[in-house]
Amino acid sequence: MVTEIKQYGATFRLDYGLVYWNSRLEHEHIRLVSLFKKGDVICDMFAGIGPFSIPSAQKGCVVYANDLNPDSVHYLRTNAKINKVEDYIFAYNMDARVFMQKLMTVPGLETRSDSQVATDESYSKEGVPPNEISSSNGNHNGAFFSYEIPIHPWILSVCGPHTLTV
Repeated sequence: MVTEIKQYGATFRLDYGLVYWNSRLEHEHIRLVSLFKKGDVICDMFAGIGPFSIPSAQKGCVVYANDLNPDSVHYLRTNAKINKVEDYIFAYNMDARVFMQKLMTVPGLETRSDSQVATDESYSKEGVPPNEISSSNGNHNGAFFSYEIPIHPWILSVCGPHTLTV
């Protein structure tokens, strides 16, 4: 069932049978977006159809948005066009760990092709390569890495109560 929902000045088209939607998160998305400034670069690892990415782009942020569900990415791109922010959103269909590893360029390794965001159409159109393991399996080993960078980014991690053990 395809429908359209309006939230906080944005229109979202979605099919409830194909994608996840939770209206209860609207105020949290907007609270976070209020912290951003025009020109900020945002990485949304689990973007869905764009309830966080679209308002961020409407504020003038550049958004790298990713979701494992190809239907979500389809609607994310559709919603970016509907809301006239397609120039601010770069949508990917990848496993979140692979996405972050490819998005982050480690200083000194700029020549390594595997340290760049995937531009290969096979990632964005066909989804995750068969040998990749989904982050939804609860195994977060290798999902995060660190190195010193000249600016201090904000890192927001939204986890459920059983998602991550510290």
